[in-house]
This record gives sequence, structure tokens and C-alpha cells, in this order.
Amino acid sequence: MKNRRSADMACKLSCMFLLLVTTVTIAQQIGEFAKTASDSFFWPMMRRDLAQCAYAGEETILTPPFAFSKDYTGILGSAENLAVAHNTLLATGNVFYADGSYALYAFNVTSGELKWRFVLPGSIGSAGVNPCMADSLVLTSAQGSPGLYALSLSTSKQKWFRSLGNLRQCHPLVDGSRVYICRDSLYCLDLLTGRTIWSVAAVTFDRTICLDQNNVYWVDGITIQCRNKLTGSLLWQVDNSGQVSVIVDELRLYTFLGNMIISRDKSTGAKFWEHCVLEGRYREISNIIMATDRYLCSKQPLYDTDQSLTLFDKTTGTLIWQQKYDSTSISPPVGANGVIYIVAKSRRSGIPPEKQACLLALNLADGDTLLIDYGNYTGTPIIAYHRLFVGMNDRIRAFSNIPTRVQPAYAAADADRHMVQNYPNPFNQSSVIQYRLLTAANIELNIYNLSGARVRTLIQGIRPAGLHEVVWDSRDDAGRLVSSGIYWIRMIAGEQVKFFKMSVTR
Repeated sequence: MKNRRSADMACKLSCMFLLLVTTVTIAQQIGEFAKTASDSFFWPMMRRDLAQCAYAGEETILTPPFAFSKDYTGILGSAENLAVAHNTLLATGNVFYADGSYALYAFNVTSGELKWRFVLPGSIGSAGVNPCMADSLVLTSAQGSPGLYALSLSTSKQKWFRSLGNLRQCHPLVDGSRVYICRDSLYCLDLLTGRTIWSVAAVTFDRTICLDQNNVYWVDGITIQCRNKLTGSLLWQVDNSGQVSVIVDELRLYTFLGNMIISRDKSTGAKFWEHCVLEGRYREISNIIMATDRYLCSKQPLYDTDQSLTLFDKTTGTLIWQQKYDSTSISPPVGANGVIYIVAKSRRSGIPPEKQACLLALNLADGDTLLIDYGNYTGTPIIAYHRLFVGMNDRIRAFSNIPTRVQPAYAAADADRHMVQNYPNPFNQSSVIQYRLLTAANIELNIYNLSGARVRTLIQGIRPAGLHEVVWDSRDDAGRLVSSGIYWIRMIAGEQVKFFKMSVTR
């Protein structure tokens, strides 16, 4: 009996030692890889970021000509007011649905499946409101609807409603646990309940807002105001009649005054430079400016005239280039990876229907056209997950340079290696892990924390060659949400081992 107990103890110690060695080995592998791995961020563009810059600065893959496209179908009417995050694509359809109202549609980005449809009560005309996603919630409204709806991202079940009146062109922005939206007042709302934290009365219904780390900036066609975003207290205010657009970067704020585009000190409102860019003072109730680290791009806010797109140096206001288009309207510009994207339309007589709308891709450096694709495009493009999403008359089309389904062939530069990556990164709720196999292989795909402990096993078994995707819901094997921090994807495919770093933020 004594010998048996000794043998059992030795076996347990041996198993514990083996587990310790395995854990240390994985931790060492992770530590060694961390020395050379660089952070990868796949910026989910919910139409625009909080600063309203409309440029996906971390995007390095998406570029024309595009190798792949994918359609998301099932929408009644033109797909407008797009938003993408948490592997969900949202769009409103501008054809009356059911009782005469408009609807918000939600698609799974990876599969293309229509997840749900929410009828916007009382909506008339175009929806005119960009839906906004925040973890497990969707915030939405429409022209004619009585207020702001908070819906479950997974089911569309209504979580709360705030009666704020007609919110046409009033686009909500989510910042942490707060929601900012402006109509008859500038409201700061609690994200979970919709209750008012603070509000300030507005002068006009034409208004646009943006945020930075500390403040909210508000243009209403008469003034521009800077307010503390936690308390709503006024920090400064200056006259600012004209186009209601505003964006911010680290030091400056960019907006319009009459027919001038203006650069201001965002801490005081003082003017740095101005440049005449408009041929009138028509107010387009949307942001029409895009900013990169170096440049500022603006469209002409006029309808039914020749449209133009202009690029300035952000620091000096120097004109870099201006391109004019034989179009009666163009969308606000968005961009990534040195390319600007717009949708151009023309209502002029004599133009055949198939040529009345197109998607344009322009070289950021000189404005030259890189791509023109005629089709029934509408709305403003958005960029997320290495894809360009564009609304059409009865669908949404996504362009990319990587396949959206399993594909047997790949570029020669990648022919000697497997691949693993995830998006979005960082993420809060869930992330899509994409892995590519050059040949069929027995694979293991696990999640580890920084100490080398395994958190979750996602895949274990044989998979065919091609590109595959799996979603990690940021839970461990026991179903518990993991804490904020750095985690590692470890993929074993045959004799190859790949690590990829990702960040969970709560």
C-alpha cells in the first residue's frame, strides 16, 4: 500500500512538473514572439470616429484595384446610413416597409446573413440618421421618428427610448458610458439607461458635434462652442456662421466661416489660417471634411452644380490640389491607406441611367483617379475590417483585397506560410479570428494570457486548405468574460506554430 501511495504521488508530481514545463514553454514562446511582434489595429469605422476625421489611419491592406467583392442583400430600397462594428453591418433602407415606416437592417459581416430588421416607428423621407454601435447596443432613429432608440445588437430588442423629437441628421456619438447627440439641445445621456446627465439648449436645428479626450465641440451655423464633455460647462465660444462641419485632431479644430474653411486652436478658438473654398453658403447638414495626419480634404457643400474636392496642408492651409467633377452631388470623403473614396451622382439630362452614379477612388497625394466603378451607388462609403462598404439601391457591396470566403489561391508572396490575424483589434465584446491554411492540416487554435495559461480552445481538428474565420466572444472555456489585457492567439498547423497578439478593452 505504501509503495502504491508513493507511486501515485510520484505520478502526480510528474504530471504537475509536465504541466509547469508546458506552461513555462508557452510563456517563453509568447515572450520571445512579443519582442518582435508589432501591434496591429484594424480600426472599426462607425462611419467616422469621435473626432470625425473619416480617415482609417491604421489601415494598410485595403487599396484599389480590389480583388474581391461581396453583396449583402435583403434591403428594401437604397441602403444608406451605414455603420460597421462587432462583426455587424447596419444600414437603413429608404423604401417604406410594412406600415409605411423605414427599417434598420443588421447583417453578419462574415457570413452575409441578415440577422434582424427593426422598423423605425413614424419615420418619413430618408432615415437621415447614422446608427451607432456600442458593445451590445445599437443607437438609431430616423426622420419623423419621435426620438432615440437603444436596441440589443444581437436581437434588436428595444432596451430604452428617449423622446427627443425628430432627429433627422442628428447622429449619436458614443464615448465610453455616455452618448452625445444634439437637436433642440446638446444632450449627454447615460448609455445604459438613456437618462440625461446634462443638456444645453441649442439655437438652431442645423448642428454637428465631435469629441476629443476632454471636450465636445458643437457647431450650429451661428456659433462654435467648446464644452467640457463631463459637465457641459462652456470653455469658449466664437462666431461661426456657415457650413455646419467640424473635426478635431491633437491641437486644432477645422470648420467653416462663411465661404472659408478655417483652422482654429481647439483650446481657445483662435484662428490659425483660412482659405476660400466655397462658391456659396449652402448649409449641408453633415460633416464634409476628412483629415489625415498631414492633409485636410473637403467637398463642395452645394447641390446641382459642378462638384469639387479640395486638399489642403493642415498646418499651413496651403492648397495642394482641387478636382472638379461633372456631378450634381458627391458624398463626404472617407479614406484609408493613401486613397480617398467618394460616391458621385448626376441628375443632368442626357446621362444614361447606368452612368448616373459611380464609386470613385482618388490618390490622396495628387487627386488622380485610381478607380471608377459605375453602378447604383448611394450614400457615404465606410471602411472597416480591411473592407470598403458602399450602399446601393437594394444592397450593400463590400470591396476588399483579401477573400471574404474560403479561397484556394493566394498571392505568391504568401505562398510559403500560414497566416493568422484578428479584427477588430483592440476589441471589447468579440473579435473575428481569420486563419489561412495552404494545405489541409490538423490544427489547434488556442487563446493564452500573458502568463502563458491557456484561456480558451477555439478549434481542434482537421481543416481544409483556404481562408477560415472563427469568432472569439472574449470568454474563457468556463464561459466567463475575461478581463482587460493582452492575449495571444496560438495556432499550430502541422509543424508550424504562429502567434498573434490582441487586446481586450473593457
